[in-house]
Amino acid sequence: MARKASEVERRRAVSLLDLASPVSERVQITDVHLLETRAKRGPMRPKLPAHLGFSVNVTTQVDEPNSTILVRPFLSVVAKYDETVDGEEPLCIEARFLLTYSVKSLDGLNTANFVAFGETNGLYNAWPFWREYVQATTARLGLPALTIPVLPPALRDSKTDPGAGKASTKTGRGRPSKRLAPT
Repeated sequence: MARKASEVERRRAVSLLDLASPVSERVQITDVHLLETRAKRGPMRPKLPAHLGFSVNVTTQVDEPNSTILVRPFLSVVAKYDETVDGEEPLCIEARFLLTYSVKSLDGLNTANFVAFGETNGLYNAWPFWREYVQATTARLGLPALTIPVLPPALRDSKTDPGAGKASTKTGRGRPSKRLAPT
């Protein structure tokens, strides 16, 4: 069963890349901005939280008059203990970025191309900024610096993470929880 699921994920990733490719050949990134953020440190125990839940939601907008594509990834990480009291989150960090791309030509491209571009290239371009933001923010919260893993080639479809609540939203894809390795 796991083999069949991974084959479906691989095919979905390939089709997203196929759809995104005509857009990525015509664009140049011009700006990356942090639009909004929230960081919260809750009650901590002597041991670090056992689970990290990630969520990703990417929206893409085309500004035809200005020949630009705007990609807005909303990313979050929530840490949880194995046995969690309702509402107890030792760590929650969220950020929304805005990536602006100039595009040479919109001819022959459609909504599916732009959405696939945002979910692949846009997310890939935002990920280093997200990783740096989380690492710096956890240190500022007085916690061990948390290093987010590199973005995998294809995000897995994961509807929910029992340890972290809802892990995906209407246009986003979540990643399953990972165990924290103490540092």
